[in-house]
Amino acid sequence: MFDSISPRIRSNGNVNLGSRYVYSDKNYPASAYYRIKAVDIDGKFSLSNTILLKAKNAGELFKLATNPASGNIRLNLFVNQPLSLVLHNNIGQVVYKASRMAGNSRSYTISTQNLPKGMYSITVSDGNKRQTEKVVIQ
Repeated sequence: MFDSISPRIRSNGNVNLGSRYVYSDKNYPASAYYRIKAVDIDGKFSLSNTILLKAKNAGELFKLATNPASGNIRLNLFVNQPLSLVLHNNIGQVVYKASRMAGNSRSYTISTQNLPKGMYSITVSDGNKRQTEKVVIQ
């Protein structure tokens, strides 16, 4: 079963002249199947071939969108399931901890306003996988 990911896109012209359409899926998962449903003016439709697209970061839980970070640490999340996040300072103390319930959001932000400058590590876990990355707060 497929879910619609875009609003209906209006026609750019007639089929004899050809048209080009572009759409970017802002909430892409690590891998997904895509197809296009083309609907004619009379309501008839056709479906494109189904293709599988895999993100370059398949297998990763997240990627740091800001590193070094100033003001906020922003993470791009690649899974749509419950996650736990833990931020440790350079001596291993937990300075931030959160759980994120599954949802449509593909990003997460941690405020750094009350954290001193320095090297930190952020660990994200989905219960099965665990990923840790270093982040610098400026």
